[in-house]
Amino acid sequence: MAQHSLRIRDEAETETYEPSDAEVEEVLAEFDGDPRRAIKALLQDIEALASDRRGTLAYGYMYQHLELVKLP
Repeated sequence: MAQHSLRIRDEAETETYEPSDAEVEEVLAEFDGDPRRAIKALLQDIEALASDRRGTLAYGYMYQHLELVKLP
C-alpha cells in the first residue's frame, strides 16, 4: 500500500477536508502521473480503512453484549 503524506484529521475537527492542489499533485507524482493508478490505490486505501473500521465496530459491539461469568 502506498504511503501518502496526507495528515490524519482529528475527529473533533468539524470542517470538511479539502485536499490542496499540491497534495493532489503529490499523489499523482507518486504514480508517475497516471491518474487511473492513483485513483485505484486511493480506493484500495479507503477500502482497507473501511474494513479496519468495520472490524473495530463489530468487536466493540460484541464486547458490549458479552457477559462475564465467574467460575467457581
